[in-house]
Amino acid sequence: MMIEIIIKGYALRKIKDNGKYLMYVLIFFGYYCFALAAGIIAGDINMQSQSLVLN
Repeated sequence: MMIEIIIKGYALRKIKDNGKYLMYVLIFFGYYCFALAAGIIAGDINMQSQSLVLN
C-alpha cells in the first residue's frame, strides 16, 4: 500500500508538469490493476481446485 501511495504522489507531481502524462498513468494503472486482479483471481481458482482434488 505504501508503494502505491508513493507512486500516486509522484504521478500527481508529474501531472502538474505535463497534462498528457495523466492519460498514460491512468492507462498504465488500469492495465496493471486489471492484470493484478486477474492474477489473484486465477491464483485463488487454482488453489481451490487443487485443494478440492487433494480432499
